[in-house]
Amino acid sequence: MAAERLSKLQKWILIQTYKNYDEKGETFYLLKKKRIYEEYFKIKCESTGWSDHYRFIDSPGCKHVILCRSLARLNASGYIRDNHYKEIILTNKGIKKAKELLNI
Repeated sequence: MAAERLSKLQKWILIQTYKNYDEKGETFYLLKKKRIYEEYFKIKCESTGWSDHYRFIDSPGCKHVILCRSLARLNASGYIRDNHYKEIILTNKGIKKAKELLNI
């Protein structure tokens, strides 16, 4: 069986979600989708004042589709739990893969 291949975006998501845990010291690995748009795609977002809701200042164009497909593949592979709202949570398999990518 061939090894699962991950895109650059998928690797970035796993690594940044894992690093987010280390920075915050919380009980689970979590990454906000807004951070992916701002840091990976360089698309500006601003808060709408409703909890974690935001609107795009720059048009996301096809980036939204790319992100949704990447998250769906990571979810199907068992690396993340995507609650389809604004955040991504690593599973145990995702934590293991992130450590492998970081050579930990």
